[in-house]
Amino acid sequence: MLYKLRPLTELRLSATQLGDDGVVVLCRALASSGAALEVLELNKCKIGDGGACELAHAMVNKALPEMKELSLSGNRIAMRGGCALARFCALCPMLQRVDLSRNPFGTEIAEGKEPTCDLPFPAQIRF
Repeated sequence: MLYKLRPLTELRLSATQLGDDGVVVLCRALASSGAALEVLELNKCKIGDGGACELAHAMVNKALPEMKELSLSGNRIAMRGGCALARFCALCPMLQRVDLSRNPFGTEIAEGKEPTCDLPFPAQIRF
């Protein structure tokens, strides 16, 4: 169904039960659609590390080359998923903002806990 969504530039699916499995399906659909998605909002979607890693993998593999804003606030993303997203941010020049607030990862970083991924966090990440 998403194969006809090339003009799609914003997708807001906040407050859904998407979860990690839904993120896998969404990433595959977006990759095959050729959508030029710039804004992806997945706040409060019960996404954990698996879903965050899947998003990072999809973006690193150029499935979403136009991504400018990624909002994942209020999910279940911990250190593993947060580090995967940090790696992605370093490789995406178009990306301007990533919101990881109200996640276990964001809370840990904001409280001064050292990340286990040994990466500098780009300025566009909001905890």
